[in-house]
Amino acid sequence: MKKKLMLFVLLIVGIHSESRADPREDYVINYYLSYLQMFSLHVGSDSNFRSSDSSNSLILGGSIGDIYVTRHGPPIYGWRLKYLYTFDKPRTQSFGLVNYLHLSHGISAAALILGTGVLWETQEQARIGGYAETGITLWKIIPVNVDILYRINIYRFRNTSNDISHHLNVVFTFF
Repeated sequence: MKKKLMLFVLLIVGIHSESRADPREDYVINYYLSYLQMFSLHVGSDSNFRSSDSSNSLILGGSIGDIYVTRHGPPIYGWRLKYLYTFDKPRTQSFGLVNYLHLSHGISAAALILGTGVLWETQEQARIGGYAETGITLWKIIPVNVDILYRINIYRFRNTSNDISHHLNVVFTFF
């Protein structure tokens, strides 16, 4: 019981020590980290839940943006323009805007993601639609990090069952 109590106290102290850190150091570190990841490459996996056999496919892409917007103090948000090519059936391309909401001011291990954009089929180019995604990104402060996203694709905006697909994307980012 004493060990559990000590671990709990150490956890609370560790959480509060982040808020007592010098904000100027975080500002300088975030300023340089933001420019390190201005251009990024993406490689990942897409799980499509449209049918009962949930197919997996490869994702390749790139993005440009600022993950730590640092104007006058610690960063709270970031943004990126993102292009992805998905090797699914049908193969699709997507282009959109992604917003990051950092869970703590300064350097943090995780951030929330909200994104939206347009998508189109590569092979037939008959279906054009839009997508919305939400999820969490982990370890954005290091060169190799991961986004775990729930994504909904809506084609032609008719909202029929054939035009909507749900996906789970795990995308690794390399700068």
